[in-house]
Amino acid sequence: MFKTKGYTGAKRTNCVRSSAMCLNKRKQSSGSSSGSSVYSGTYLQMDFYPTRVDKCALLMSWHDYAGGDMYDIVSIRMLVTSTNPSNIKFNNSWYVGDSNPLSDSMTTIENHNITTQAGEGELFRAWINPGYYVIILFQYRDRAGDRWGRYWYTLSRSSSNVYSSAPSFSYNQNTNQFIIGTSMTGRRIIEFYNTDRSYGYPTSIRDEETLNEMYYASVVDMEWDSNPYKGYYHLNGSSLTRWAPGRYTVGVQFNTSTNELVISSGIDNAIYELNNVLNDYGIYFTRSGTSGDISVIVDSEQSLYDIDPEADDVCGGTWETDVDSDGIIHGATIRLANDYYEHIPYMPYRSVALEELAQAMGAGYDQTEYPFNTIHTDFSYHNKPDYLTTKDKDILKLVYSDYVEAGDDYTDIALNLNIPKGCYMPSTSTTNSQRIVPASFLQRGCTYNVRVFIVNSSGRVSETSDWIRVTIPEKVRPSDFYWTYSKISGNSFNLTASEWNSFTSRINEFREYCGLSAYSFTTAYTGNDFTASIYRQARTAIQAIDGYGTYIPYVSSGDDITADMMNVLVSELNAIP
Repeated sequence: MFKTKGYTGAKRTNCVRSSAMCLNKRKQSSGSSSGSSVYSGTYLQMDFYPTRVDKCALLMSWHDYAGGDMYDIVSIRMLVTSTNPSNIKFNNSWYVGDSNPLSDSMTTIENHNITTQAGEGELFRAWINPGYYVIILFQYRDRAGDRWGRYWYTLSRSSSNVYSSAPSFSYNQNTNQFIIGTSMTGRRIIEFYNTDRSYGYPTSIRDEETLNEMYYASVVDMEWDSNPYKGYYHLNGSSLTRWAPGRYTVGVQFNTSTNELVISSGIDNAIYELNNVLNDYGIYFTRSGTSGDISVIVDSEQSLYDIDPEADDVCGGTWETDVDSDGIIHGATIRLANDYYEHIPYMPYRSVALEELAQAMGAGYDQTEYPFNTIHTDFSYHNKPDYLTTKDKDILKLVYSDYVEAGDDYTDIALNLNIPKGCYMPSTSTTNSQRIVPASFLQRGCTYNVRVFIVNSSGRVSETSDWIRVTIPEKVRPSDFYWTYSKISGNSFNLTASEWNSFTSRINEFREYCGLSAYSFTTAYTGNDFTASIYRQARTAIQAIDGYGTYIPYVSSGDDITADMMNVLVSELNAIP
């Protein structure tokens, strides 16, 4: 059995709870201004996420609580600037409705009114060029009059995740091999999709590529450590997991009574939502007692995670599954914190309960790449639903569909669902050198678009090569064989064990190419004799290929094996078209 796990949480570093600077100003006023610090009761979070294009994804959400100071929003603006915020001041003569009350010395790259897109508790996303700061400005009226709520965030400058140019990339039709050039130290990632057919799972989603890609991003955990592309560095263990058909119990243990009613109701609701989807696949969950096939433990942040919610980030909820070697889930443990919202109010308890239980169904890891209208979102925001959206339901249906199988690895899933972001990692080696990669991971007789990029251990990537279109032949002829050490007619010859083993392996490659099974050769070892019977094995294996090997001499026990004979073996093998 092995375990998979994930969590839902929020970072305090992105939270403004008090001491937000508000400047009292009258419309069209002039002269000096005075400022005061007030308790705003506003929770605001903003993060940058790296991408594989030369932009940075910005996610932002805000929520007004504990007093409702922002009862009348005038505008919310996103300013992008190259000026360090520590050097930015308020203008002395700004007015209510001013599109930018900040100092004239600030170099403004972009200034957008996002009032209608950035509603309370909702998720706002934008793409920012690398090297700039982002400032979110709230202009609102509170009970004290017109105020600017000023929130700017310099978690870091937005930055490009692209580290180097793309490696060269080509395909050799004769050998059915890809050639990947040098670019940077890291692992090579080959992306592909079959041009002869559409996505595997039908979907009507059009706003953000397809459901198949959303699910794939979850399965391979592309969001590893909040870096959407560091996950590519950990593809080896990524495989599909799901429950087998059957009836299962969900046990819930409340260690304290804090928010027990709302969390208990959320768990019941989550079970109801999941059953509505999974019952069609012969899977049904019933709540029973304090432990079960799924055990839900409810307690404080301190008790569950050793977190002080007054000072630390909060975790909210975690999931963990027990999975066998075939990818079948046999049990799960869910932990739900019952006090995080009092400290960092990022999403309701009912929504967290649904997210953790749904992910324990095999629905995958949190994502930031596809954050809208789906519970699979690493970035937490207040209005995540406490029900399964159409996307969420379709993701679960995809997990349990016939398109994929439990235990499928990331390449199997990519082939079955035909995802352009489906990938193959040829090796774990990171040396920056040219690589020859057999196209054996692709299905023969199909046409693919293929491209490559490189990712390093920090999740930084190279540019992606252009797509190349390749047709994988039904059968690929093995390349000709050549002796490592020349066998010269009339002379004695050197034959190493590894050389002979390579030769017999090539014979079996030709046999497979011609539709025959592998021949069981005697393995050669250094120091052992090269005998007539070992020679005759090669002769027999080649002659079994119809029409070839006729000219290979027969050798009896005790006869000499000459260099000419060794060369005839090779020439007869290489004569196979």
